[in-house]
Amino acid sequence: LERLLAKVRTDHQILNLLHLNFCPFCYANFQVFAEDVPTVQAMYPTQLKFLQVNHSSQLKSVRIGTLKLTTVDCPYFGIEAGR
Repeated sequence: LERLLAKVRTDHQILNLLHLNFCPFCYANFQVFAEDVPTVQAMYPTQLKFLQVNHSSQLKSVRIGTLKLTTVDCPYFGIEAGR
């Protein structure tokens, strides 16, 4: 989620296969939402429910809920601002 928020840029690939850089689109720097990371993280305690996962060696917890965010223009994905 954080890669889609305002003011977030990264040079870390989402996909890193054999340490080869053959995918320029593997860098997810497409802003989709107007809100920044601290604003959205402040919503977590009231908007997301924390579920503990027992008896799993890989998955420890899951958060579910709805975040009300505002979109920005992102023509690459066909997203209009203010939705």
